[in-house]
Amino acid sequence: MNTESENTQPKATAGTADTTTSTSASDLPPIRHTREELMHMHAKELLQILDERHVDHTAVVEKPDLIDLILEKCTH
Repeated sequence: MNTESENTQPKATAGTADTTTSTSASDLPPIRHTREELMHMHAKELLQILDERHVDHTAVVEKPDLIDLILEKCTH
């Protein structure tokens, strides 16, 4: 019986993940935060901004570099 409940849980999770990816980058407003405001944000929040806008950040390691990328790609 445990395997039946385990099989249903991933299906529910997969369904919710599909709804969050339906937003396109063009639907989101440009970022209007200053560099200082972005520095006060958590790295997870910065990554979320980039992910929502489909900006590749795989080569970025440091927080200041994430902020540079946001200011370059997400403020137009």
